[in-house]
Amino acid sequence: MNKINPGNHVMVDLETLGTKPNSLMLTIGAIRFNPWLDDLATPLEDMDTFYRRVDLDSFNGLDHGIDDATLEWWGRQSDDVREEAFSEDNRHSISDVLADFHRWCGGIDAIWANGTGFDLNILEHFSRELQRGVAWQYWQARDARTLYALVPGLERPRGAAHHALLDCWSQVVGVQRSFNALGISELNGR
Repeated sequence: MNKINPGNHVMVDLETLGTKPNSLMLTIGAIRFNPWLDDLATPLEDMDTFYRRVDLDSFNGLDHGIDDATLEWWGRQSDDVREEAFSEDNRHSISDVLADFHRWCGGIDAIWANGTGFDLNILEHFSRELQRGVAWQYWQARDARTLYALVPGLERPRGAAHHALLDCWSQVVGVQRSFNALGISELNGR
């Protein structure tokens, strides 16, 4: 088995308009990190991050969906949370976002999400729709939520609610604290 490069892990988080693999993406956030460090005190601007708002019109012609229950859920969020997710400022086409994300990932060794059945599935769905590859192999996907469950009483910081990049930061610190609590000293690939 190949040992995983400790500094080449990526945490990803999406804010969407649904819960299915073809859900429209509002924003994507990602952070490159080392799971054996503790980034609790690391300012976000000192971390290797990726954040984009996605132009919803750019999904036209692609298999995409919006869930009414998710729209209702967004309606119950605070004004600042909705503003961050729905602001028209600095939106990019899904094609450009995925191309930029693929380049930014640049040969990662592991990709993490809060469950591999949501964020990664959506990214893979739209990558297939746009007939492009993804930046990871299926065996590189890691599930942060399962890791947290292995550490009873795990405390992890809360970023700003439903902000993809700040959610990533919270998830990164959760993975790092889980590794520390479980005494994980190395990971093997595949």
